[in-house]
Amino acid sequence: MIRRLRAQLPPNHPSQPRLAELDRELFAREQTADNPLRAPGLMAMTVADAMGKKMGLVKGRSKPSLDQVMAGWRGALSGVGDYAKGILGGSN
Repeated sequence: MIRRLRAQLPPNHPSQPRLAELDRELFAREQTADNPLRAPGLMAMTVADAMGKKMGLVKGRSKPSLDQVMAGWRGALSGVGDYAKGILGGSN
């Protein structure tokens, strides 16, 4: 749903940076909750994407930011936590 919303908004819309953070966090969480072994690769890809944008090698709807990188990392680690809770029977 967030990706659809981002695609409908113009690239310079003021909501794009925050939506980019949410998009990265939710995608990474979903991917690592299914398979925690994906976490290191997703975390590295989050940094690579930001660096690629900064260097002009990657185009996007938002400018690169540390907040986007941290959102991706937060999502990856949350997904690993979700996976562990499922295995260990955690309550949250």
